Amino acid sequence: MSTPPIEGELQEPLYLEEEQRENAVSLREKQVRMEQQVYRIWTYVPSLSPSKFVSQLILLKRSISVRRV
Repeated sequence: MSTPPIEGELQEPLYLEEEQRENAVSLREKQVRMEQQVYRIWTYVPSLSPSKFVSQLILLKRSISVRRV
């Protein structure tokens, strides 16, 4: 985890830390997990009524924004 920048100090872009932490295998594992999640979502979506779909979409957007924080 990076420390907050000191005033006047340049901060490295966030992706540099991730590039140092990840490798081809870990990135492929993340890709597979994401593909599985997308598949589950798109097989579930057709079964929803329009109002239920909207509420599920709102929950999904919230969970995505929470993970990015």
